[in-house]
Amino acid sequence: MIRELGPPDLCHIVKIHSTNRNEPDIGSYHHVLGVDTSSSASLAAYINSLQYSLNDKPGWFGSGNNWKIASGTYSTYNAFSKVDLRVQIKIPGGVDAYAITAQGERKEVTEELWRECQVSAILRAVLYANPEEYSVTGLRRLTLAASTRDEARVVEALMGQFWDGWRLGSNAETQV
Repeated sequence: MIRELGPPDLCHIVKIHSTNRNEPDIGSYHHVLGVDTSSSASLAAYINSLQYSLNDKPGWFGSGNNWKIASGTYSTYNAFSKVDLRVQIKIPGGVDAYAITAQGERKEVTEELWRECQVSAILRAVLYANPEEYSVTGLRRLTLAASTRDEARVVEALMGQFWDGWRLGSNAETQV
């Protein structure tokens, strides 16, 4: 396994009861692979899509679900620049995207960081695709490229970062 690519992405959501205001908010985490991490909008769309899956069978809280998602934070590791990208979403409300360095400093997210983040997430999704070789509790695997349009997006992203691949590091035994 290539540690330098980082772990699967982490998503934290806060659910509130839509009819009983005395019910406490509930937070939950899950890991995820295969989400489009090319922009804050795509990550906000992922968290928003979770709202619709609350009513899926089997649902997160059983049938007759009265819960809704109030907010969420999506964290993904940019293996090129060695920073975490975080997107905080409030529903309804706004989206706040920023990078966190290893020293805990908050930085503005640039287009370059988004491109690197997208490729980092693609590589992790491919590397960790086999559940028999990589298993983490609460890991949700999404289809990386469900259409030919998605495939073209993935290939374009990989080709765009190809010459920066050396920045990902490698195992000391394979370095020349």
